[in-house]
Amino acid sequence: MAILWFLLLALALIVLAIVFALVFERSEKNMLFSGLETVLFLVMMPKNELKKDDSRAQEEKILISQMEQVLTNFLNLRKPKIFQDSLSVTLEIASQIGGEDISFYVAVPKYLETVFEKYVQGVYSGAIVQKVPEDYTVFEPQGQTAGAYLILKENSIFPISTYQKLEKDPLSTITNNLSKISANEGAAIQLIIRPLAGEDFRKKGEKVLSKIREGKSPKNAVFEVMQNPAVKFMLDFVKDIFKKEIAPDLQKKEQGFDQAGYDAVQSKVQKQAFQTNIRLVASAPSRERAEDILSHLVDSFSQFSLSSINSFEKRGIKPSALKKFIYDFSFRNFNAAQGNILNTEEIASIYHFPNHFSETPYIKAVKTQEAAPPSDLPETGVNLLGKVLFRGEEKKVYFGSKDDRRRHFYIIGQTGVGKSGFLREMIRQDIENGEGVAVIDPHGELVEHTLANIPKNRIDDVVLFEPFDQERPMGLNMLEHDTPEQKDFAVQEMIAIDSLKMK
Repeated sequence: MAILWFLLLALALIVLAIVFALVFERSEKNMLFSGLETVLFLVMMPKNELKKDDSRAQEEKILISQMEQVLTNFLNLRKPKIFQDSLSVTLEIASQIGGEDISFYVAVPKYLETVFEKYVQGVYSGAIVQKVPEDYTVFEPQGQTAGAYLILKENSIFPISTYQKLEKDPLSTITNNLSKISANEGAAIQLIIRPLAGEDFRKKGEKVLSKIREGKSPKNAVFEVMQNPAVKFMLDFVKDIFKKEIAPDLQKKEQGFDQAGYDAVQSKVQKQAFQTNIRLVASAPSRERAEDILSHLVDSFSQFSLSSINSFEKRGIKPSALKKFIYDFSFRNFNAAQGNILNTEEIASIYHFPNHFSETPYIKAVKTQEAAPPSDLPETGVNLLGKVLFRGEEKKVYFGSKDDRRRHFYIIGQTGVGKSGFLREMIRQDIENGEGVAVIDPHGELVEHTLANIPKNRIDDVVLFEPFDQERPMGLNMLEHDTPEQKDFAVQEMIAIDSLKMK
């Protein structure tokens, strides 16, 4: 019988090991799939004139708080399938290799691609949201890389200092450090956020508040509520045995109501929260310089320390683990072991789009404002001029009639801006539509392109004049006319041409 039980136990362990291996392998594949199934956007804000008045501090906090509205749109991310990690959103501030601009990026799940721009522009009306076709890089191929992640020193139920408590915009400290790196160096700050499942965090927060009201110290209250059930059972068992000895000491420690601790926990749990990874990477020609850049980025987060409540602490990456860390950074993989729980106010304090109060140089900003196309544009017409893309919506622009084109069309521009290309497309459309077209080209390139795009049904309509072709000479009477008015016009034009030749 003992041997049978032993065999059953061994079989159960083998099955569990196989299941664990399969789940782990599938999790790794899902992480890679999740990283590839995201769309990266560059977000740029208009650089308005700096306002200098007494209301600056208050207005600045209002502008920062707008990021909280954007974050709340991500609370309803699509629920994952079984054995699949929750979908996440990545927020990045980067100074990439080969450039000096500081860019703000957001990577979202592919199914949010069409609505993300509306999320942002619904709050920031002047923002430009551009889809990035190819991912950027902060890594120098022949350089050295340093990395670290940040975790909360205390339990996540305790908040950090936020923009509401700080005197100036905390983003300025972060971007100022990024602005000091050279073109052959790179650095980035990455926040990966995903919604917390259910209301468990908030419910535990309410239990902690209840125990603080009973006179427990915040840390003891958190310990009792947040501890592992098995650990709690063992501690309760020990307390029952040594109740007489332990109880008096506990009563002494738990006397009084900690108002500051209560307010801190309440401020954390009253807002929506996300699981969050905070990663920092730096790349430079030398290891020492990469570590120096990383150190300055880490120092930027000291401003979020809330005295005796909570703060961030750095966890460096050993050389043996750096490759995996960079892999997770590049594919934007969430790592639960590096996770924190931050609410929308805390995340917005670390990452928000720059406003007109920002004085950091080299932040990539909107140089020209976009304008909405007129609402009464014709839906069809003589020529399709092009397509206008405004806030994710594409609209075709036509010349409504031949009269409009004759009266209102004039092309000017420097060499290479696309004048000939624009004309080529209009000529092609006119020929396909059966219209008569005359092309005068002093260089010959435009005519060659036009001939290459004539449809078969219009080949017999083509008349080609080439004055340089001596095998097929052309005759042209410059003084030919049909009316007396045309005669006078032709004579005057010939005299004008001759006078130009004499100059």
